[in-house]
Amino acid sequence: MEIKKTLKFFAAWNLEKEEAYLRKMHQKGWAFQNYNFMYTFKKTEPKDVVYKADFKLDNRNSQMNQKEYIEIYEMSGWKHVTSFTKWHYFSKEVTDDNELPDIYSEKETKIEKLMDLMRFFAPILVIMILGVYLNYLGPSVNSPIWIKLILGICVCIDVYVLIRLFLEDTRIKKGSFVKDVIFSLHYIKIRNSVKNWQDK
Repeated sequence: MEIKKTLKFFAAWNLEKEEAYLRKMHQKGWAFQNYNFMYTFKKTEPKDVVYKADFKLDNRNSQMNQKEYIEIYEMSGWKHVTSFTKWHYFSKEVTDDNELPDIYSEKETKIEKLMDLMRFFAPILVIMILGVYLNYLGPSVNSPIWIKLILGICVCIDVYVLIRLFLEDTRIKKGSFVKDVIFSLHYIKIRNSVKNWQDK
């Protein structure tokens, strides 16, 4: 069995690029198998298969919840490929339909995923800020400069990730709002046209 490993980095707020990469690899005959900081692929027959990554933040009865969570997707025709920490990958072969399959049937589910990601990164930021305080102003002020430098970089990265997640969340909400407004305007226009036709 021929195996290939690749090292790639994708942003949590822009998973479409990662999903497009996995799909392209399968079209070339490499099926995604596992992720552990590196992507593992197995040689297979070239097919058009869509991959989706989902983030699930749930610590209560996590093992049971994860099993039920995966079963829900499998009942909808999705195959669970692998899991890494709180990330779960699913795949589905593309049919002759015009629309590509998607695990998010509504905007609300996408927003919920982004909120989970923000809830995951926010406590980490608080802990790192505490570390920065201790190393710059607190008892550990004499700690090595490299520790201070790493802490500062990590805080900047975490803040950047949170900002990007927030902006993506806002974009989706705004897009949904605009669509609702356009639909309402079309509805009013049609209703007025029907009313004018009836008056004639």
